[in-house]
Amino acid sequence: MYKIIGIDGQQYGPVSANQIRQWIAEGRIEHQTPVFVDGAKDWNFTGLLPEFASLFAGGTPPPIAPCPKCFERQLACRFLEPRP
Repeated sequence: MYKIIGIDGQQYGPVSANQIRQWIAEGRIEHQTPVFVDGAKDWNFTGLLPEFASLFAGGTPPPIAPCPKCFERQLACRFLEPRP
């Protein structure tokens, strides 16, 4: 069973995996919708759960690789910081 936090900030559930799949198909759940799986320690994002990741366009995005120049120097990457 699963619980989600909707875009309205309300918690929904517990609901079945089939209900989550239906909400994804209806566009009511995005890949970054917070979801709690019964028995888990923490909340996760729906798109990161293997049972739902393939239901989103493009699947699970790959992790962002560090900037090689900044990684070599062990510096914070200035290229990824938001600009004013």
